[in-house]
Amino acid sequence: MKRFYILDRNAVSEIRKAQSGVRTIPANLSKLRSLDNKNSIVSCITSILEGNTRGPETSEEVRETILKDMAAISMFYKHAKTDVGFLQKNLDIASDALHGNEGKEIDWGNYIDVIHKAQKELYQPIAKKDRYKYAEDFLKFCCEKNVNRGHAIVLCILGVLYRNENAIKVLKARKVATKHDAYNACSDLIIFSRKCRIQNMVGNKGIVKFITFDKALEKLFSYIKVNHGARLEYDDSSGFQITQTFKNDLFNRDGAEASDDDIEKIIYLIRK
Repeated sequence: MKRFYILDRNAVSEIRKAQSGVRTIPANLSKLRSLDNKNSIVSCITSILEGNTRGPETSEEVRETILKDMAAISMFYKHAKTDVGFLQKNLDIASDALHGNEGKEIDWGNYIDVIHKAQKELYQPIAKKDRYKYAEDFLKFCCEKNVNRGHAIVLCILGVLYRNENAIKVLKARKVATKHDAYNACSDLIIFSRKCRIQNMVGNKGIVKFITFDKALEKLFSYIKVNHGARLEYDDSSGFQITQTFKNDLFNRDGAEASDDDIEKIIYLIRK
């Protein structure tokens, strides 16, 4: 069975450092080298979508990122299949297709709005007595923005509301939050649905894994389990929808403060 590995930007950065002779973390490099076998397919397309500047990039910036990433990837992996050849062959098309918000999800702008609102409002803890009402109002806002209540972005925000340490680190809330900050957090959180989309395309022929050295993001994703994924066709475009469940650990472990009663109420709101 094939194993399809999606590299996070921090993983690609480690490879680029290693190929440039810059000091890296040995354990990280060892993990990345362990993927180099004939049954592996390694891709950095999602890290290119994320970009190097942690914000929307021009086609020229995307082109430069592709060239540098591909040069390092091609030298690092000798046995695993990669998307180097495809991206090099289609460099002009890829640069145009992946710059700015091009190539992003249909509701990308809505995701940014939802995250930006949460970052500005949750930089300080909400009083315990006010959390349920905040969650109720926030989920209504998500519905208005066409963001599913069970989306990884929403689950992360609810985790922050109940003070889960990993969710707090991933959301990066702050008093003066900008759309750039929202783009940064969205680029991390959107990986979950992108991974699901790729797994749906691969089907039973392989296993898709996300390789990141962001421990908080990795832990946050471990709370969520996907039950089903399906492609959705619209009039002039396509989308993707997943059915998923989540562990209560998101609200009552790693610093989180939700009681059993709180969790029951949160689940009710999410499934409402």
